[in-house]
Amino acid sequence: MNIESKYKLAKIKNGKSFYGEVILHIEASKKQEIIEAYNGTGFMGQGALEIIPPKGYDDWKQAIKLGINYGLDKVTDKRKFKVTIVEGSGLTTDTNSTILAFVASRAILEKIENNESAIEKEKFEKLVYSSCLMIRFGKI
Repeated sequence: MNIESKYKLAKIKNGKSFYGEVILHIEASKKQEIIEAYNGTGFMGQGALEIIPPKGYDDWKQAIKLGINYGLDKVTDKRKFKVTIVEGSGLTTDTNSTILAFVASRAILEKIENNESAIEKEKFEKLVYSSCLMIRFGKI
């Protein structure tokens, strides 16, 4: 099993924008493993897509790993996977850690049979759409 999974959330809800995207490479493995292979350039200018670079963006990176772990915990048959994070991206104004955790979980759960209930998914979505967008470079 060798899968490249891309998931993007780009939505306006209740007058607020929500955006986040991940690309994961998923393969069967003897042990659960997450590899970070970020190679983006980060912040380039207001309104430009921020692709996570190798250094920095620790809150976004941690969220993506948490989302991957959530997804892997829901895999039906408890197989083990090596997940390589190829890319993560967002916008300073429209992306937060909760959004990236969600998109990372979807990149797993939409490709691998799982036991996430509709109620669990709904709760996660509700959390995403009620999350506060925070600026990484300081407090709001």
